[in-house]
Amino acid sequence: MQGYSLYGLRLGSDLPFPELPADRAAADVTLALGPIDIDESQPAGRRNWFRSSPDEVSMHLDRVGTVRILRGREILVDPEHPIEEERLRAFLLGPVFSLLLVQRGHFPLHASAVAIQGRAVAIAAPSGGGKSTTAAALLARGHRLLADDVTALRLDGATPLVLPGYPFLKLTEESLRRLGRSPDGLPRVHPEEDRYLFRPEGAFRGEPIPLSKIYLLDQSPPVGVERIEAQEAFRAVVLHCHRLGLLRNTLGAAGLMARSTRIAGSVPVYRFRVRYDAESPHDVAGRVEAHALS
Repeated sequence: MQGYSLYGLRLGSDLPFPELPADRAAADVTLALGPIDIDESQPAGRRNWFRSSPDEVSMHLDRVGTVRILRGREILVDPEHPIEEERLRAFLLGPVFSLLLVQRGHFPLHASAVAIQGRAVAIAAPSGGGKSTTAAALLARGHRLLADDVTALRLDGATPLVLPGYPFLKLTEESLRRLGRSPDGLPRVHPEEDRYLFRPEGAFRGEPIPLSKIYLLDQSPPVGVERIEAQEAFRAVVLHCHRLGLLRNTLGAAGLMARSTRIAGSVPVYRFRVRYDAESPHDVAGRVEAHALS
């Protein structure tokens, strides 16, 4: 097995992950490739399916394969053949690792996270909403990346801790060009997707840090920042968890409510209104930086 680090864990894996930092320490989580028996309780005749219990999640995704996640410590993968390794790795680093984090008691927020002078901020938005682009623009201002797309929150203390994810962002060609960069020479996330792996050298923070603010990017006018309170903040956290449907099926309504309430009750949540037709990513990043430090 090869060793890697992500989200504060050591991953021992049969599958190579060239995009992850190498780590030779003893594994907290193992990922093994091999056949998975589909018992009679599995849904028959369906191309995609999902099943969960307190200690186990099993699912199948067409053109990817079958995965079983056990007790937050083991991932078993039976890939379809042939399969592009890039597609398989993207699936494992996204929804599969999100569910493993849930089994370990964490909360996966659909957000990018940046350390701004020692203060962690999460930038949440739907897919394509600008969270990775804004994070990249903050890195250009000298700040440090904590996570892209999935921000893992550890909830066993008074304030949620952001666990460092992986040292790259996934950016579309349009986002790269708005940032003043070219996609030339950058690898794609996988061959059918218009997103590229952008690895900012020396800009990754590998230690956990308390979460100080959550920003919800909103493209409705007018430009500005407003804090949202109580029930609305709770709903926002629920709606911005990563893979809400899978998370609800895994935790149950009560478990999802308990973790979301804890986050919304301990971290201020802001609606951050932007105008991408009138602001550059660097303008938005400057406003995020100023508010984060205020």
